[in-house]
Amino acid sequence: FMPFDDKTDKGLILENAVCIELLRILSSRMGGLHFWRTKQGAEVDFVIEQGLELFPVEVKSVVRKETVPSGLRSFMEKFNPKKAIVTNLSLHGKNATTDKTRIDFVYPFLIEKYL
Repeated sequence: FMPFDDKTDKGLILENAVCIELLRILSSRMGGLHFWRTKQGAEVDFVIEQGLELFPVEVKSVVRKETVPSGLRSFMEKFNPKKAIVTNLSLHGKNATTDKTRIDFVYPFLIEKYL
């Protein structure tokens, strides 16, 4: 019964909530939900597969600026997705662009608008 910001497992709780939201969204669309991890430990929390497109979603409880997490950067270098999401509780409405990928920073409860 402590405030959410004081919880040591808030990242896991948020990741679970985003997973439930993505499953709800994908239940009415064609697409699969996966995760990605390399032998070296780089990972992306969720990868949406829609046809031939891969769409990575990284979950962070707090993001201070439009910095692309290293696991997401590794995924983008390997697969060159058109878009990606970093969902978080602190930064919304910002974006960054790499060579081929637009990365949107969004609140979890608004993720459907970006898919």
